[in-house]
Amino acid sequence: MPAEDIFRARRAALNRKLAICKQNIVRALAKLDKLMHELNPDQLQIRIQKQVNDSGAMGRIMEARFSNQMTHVPGGVSWLPPTPKSLQKKGYKKTLVGTGKLKREAISVVMHTFWLTGDIKWEDLVQEIDLPYAEIQNEQRPFMEDPTEEELKPVYDLADLYLERELKRILG
Repeated sequence: MPAEDIFRARRAALNRKLAICKQNIVRALAKLDKLMHELNPDQLQIRIQKQVNDSGAMGRIMEARFSNQMTHVPGGVSWLPPTPKSLQKKGYKKTLVGTGKLKREAISVVMHTFWLTGDIKWEDLVQEIDLPYAEIQNEQRPFMEDPTEEELKPVYDLADLYLERELKRILG
């Protein structure tokens, strides 16, 4: 075989290897791009917040407040005293017992309030409860106070779990 043919054959083999290397690089860059997109801190934060909010963890804090009939956590102000006179004059009796509408509305309002960064504020959300006595009730027996660290601990533990799962899935 003449030297020129050997040179062409080697060159063709090198070009094939080079094409395969280029394809592998393109695939690796695509995977890296996808990985970088999924590891984007803003996107990751949004996914974790959504998972925590969809879990109902924030609503469970409010559920516990009503179940314990206390503000904040056990040891807080009891809701057991009778309905305040200001509410009785307006015809509202048994506002925290009976239908449970205030409880359902409060849970609904706080359901999607978890943020990984920044404070979780509930105090102003009482205005979003669609009941005429909610604000008066909250003044007399506060239920829309901002969640405490103790109340939020299980929520942040859940966020840690979701973050760990996301990272395992991405880096798998």
